[in-house]
Amino acid sequence: MAQMIKTLLLGLREELTSANLWFKHDQPRRLLEPQWGGRSLGYVAYRIAIALYFTIVILYDGVSYAYGWKWFIFLTDWFYILLTFQALFLGFAVTFHYERAKRATPGESIYGSLAWPLQLIWFLQNLILSGAVLITLVYWGWAIYEEVDKKIDLPNVTAHGLITLYVLTDSFIVGIPVRLLHFYQPPILGVSYATFSWVYWMCGGTDPEGRSYVYSVLDFSSSPTVCIGYICMLVVFSMFLHLCMFGLCKVRMIMCESTCCHVLCCMDDAQEATPPVMLTAMTAKDSLVDLVVIDSNEEPAKKSLLNVSEV
Repeated sequence: MAQMIKTLLLGLREELTSANLWFKHDQPRRLLEPQWGGRSLGYVAYRIAIALYFTIVILYDGVSYAYGWKWFIFLTDWFYILLTFQALFLGFAVTFHYERAKRATPGESIYGSLAWPLQLIWFLQNLILSGAVLITLVYWGWAIYEEVDKKIDLPNVTAHGLITLYVLTDSFIVGIPVRLLHFYQPPILGVSYATFSWVYWMCGGTDPEGRSYVYSVLDFSSSPTVCIGYICMLVVFSMFLHLCMFGLCKVRMIMCESTCCHVLCCMDDAQEATPPVMLTAMTAKDSLVDLVVIDSNEEPAKKSLLNVSEV
């Protein structure tokens, strides 16, 4: 128990460094690989399928919406746009990474730094993780509070329920970490939408039913002070949700480290970081000198079977 507490404290100290305020990762390719093992064609297919699905759904939903451009005034649809962009960017990046890794030479580092596309994917991941849970809880919670009879159909349940289930499930699949000091990022979505709602109200915008607000909690014509209070509450709540997502990420990593997939990931890291050493070996059986390539991370017992001299 004491060792576990010590490990947690050391991990927390490493987490609370100024470098983690932004986007930094020792192994950038980890963002493009599943937590449970290295790159695979199956993961590429999964990411492409997800990207295609969300693209088709958002196009159909936007085109078939009865009130035209007012589809864009809802927070749920804002979130769906972010979710689709993240799925597309991640799908393209994972596919590119898979093909590039196949052509890479042994020991070649594929990514020297965290390029801006990976930073964008990471940023969108931070937004949708907390955003999905926030939208679901606020939507159904407010409906119960106001005793509103929400229409329970497939599109509504999908947008305010199944999407959250997907996001939480996918968070246990991806290798994208959750940094504790990224707590300031999830509120960006809510604050941006609140600002849009205020500007939309100032310009005389209405919802599809002709009301001067899209959501009653953002009815600036009634009480701007109350609206600001709700916005502050949602900002704090989104930060709390990010803390919860950080905890889930740690659970995912602990689960991975307790399985053999952690060993496979470490082997991939070693092969990328350390080029293979060219060695000469003389076999005892036929006394023929063969030139072989042995990875420097192989077990010492295996190396001791060879009469080795480095060239």
